[in-house]
Amino acid sequence: MTIPVFRTVFFVPMAFSMVLVASGCAFQSDVTDLHLEMDQLKDKLAQMTLKQEVQDRSFKDKTVTSSREQGDIFVKVDQMGVDLQTIQGRIEVNNHAISELTQKSEEHGLRINDVASRMGGLESRLAQNEKLMKEQGPGPSAAPGQGAADSGKILIPGTPPPAGSLTPQDAYNLSYNDFVKGNFDLAIAGFQNFVQQYPGSVLTPMAYYWLGESYFGKKDFPKAAENFDKVSRDFPKHEKVPSSILKLGYAYLEMGQKGRAKIYLKKVIEQYPRSNEANLAKEKLADLR
Repeated sequence: MTIPVFRTVFFVPMAFSMVLVASGCAFQSDVTDLHLEMDQLKDKLAQMTLKQEVQDRSFKDKTVTSSREQGDIFVKVDQMGVDLQTIQGRIEVNNHAISELTQKSEEHGLRINDVASRMGGLESRLAQNEKLMKEQGPGPSAAPGQGAADSGKILIPGTPPPAGSLTPQDAYNLSYNDFVKGNFDLAIAGFQNFVQQYPGSVLTPMAYYWLGESYFGKKDFPKAAENFDKVSRDFPKHEKVPSSILKLGYAYLEMGQKGRAKIYLKKVIEQYPRSNEANLAKEKLADLR
């Protein structure tokens, strides 16, 4: 069977058109699929970008919070350091106060012992005088009201004793009693009389020491240093030497001679390392740094 030519001519273009249409439909479908995939990829990219931004913002927030927390920690650490220094300063002040109280307590103990010794001596002498008065009675040549006083040799504290009227212990006790009461002028006069009248007495080093303390109480620091130095120089084995050297340092500090004061404070530490005076000297040197 033969197909007519005109049909053939007509059929071929139609077939070609159909192929093109079919191909166009397929190409359009692929393009549509590609657009869909691109849209999906864009959505995923947008989601990932948003997620990344959220994570970055969260990280920044955490970083800022962490920085603030670290800053707060540093501030607290600095404050703790300041508080610790304050506490250490208070401890040092308290230790210094305790040391001074200890020294004063020792001095008060010595004063109490001296006063007790003085009272004991006076009571003993009064008892002896009463016994003598009962046995002998007042002398016939004694003036009215004078016999008992002369035989007892009782003096008012602070008044200069007549020659030969008191023992060295009595004269020392009277002067020391004036010092305890804060009567520094009377104490100075008494101790000066004592060292002149009894230069060889065992109480002479003590008298020079309390002369120094009396001048120190009057804020006459050069005179105080002179007497403290005499104790340490003329009586090097006496028990008051450590205190005398320490007070020499204190006196020179009061006179503004810090370098010379340090020499004596260090001398106490070197020569009497286990003494209470050495501890006081260490604290004073620490204060001078």
